Amino acid sequence: MSANSSISVLINILRIFLLLTTCMSSEQKIIMNITDRLPSNKPSLLLHCKSKDNDLGFHTLDLNQVYGWSFNMNIWSSTLFWCNFW
Repeated sequence: MSANSSISVLINILRIFLLLTTCMSSEQKIIMNITDRLPSNKPSLLLHCKSKDNDLGFHTLDLNQVYGWSFNMNIWSSTLFWCNFW
């Protein structure tokens, strides 16, 4: 196999990998919604959500109010958000 043929094969493999990566990440959109459904005689819900890469900040929700965000799952399916509630 010549050097040009090897490079051509490698370029085609990289193209396929990039195409698969793009397809995988675009199909894995996650939508998160948090709704305050606490009893009406309780204080408002305070929450703070973040991931390793994104801090969404502190938010206060009144009864039945919704806070939401969306994100694309990374190709390793290891995206992780966590929230604290008060």
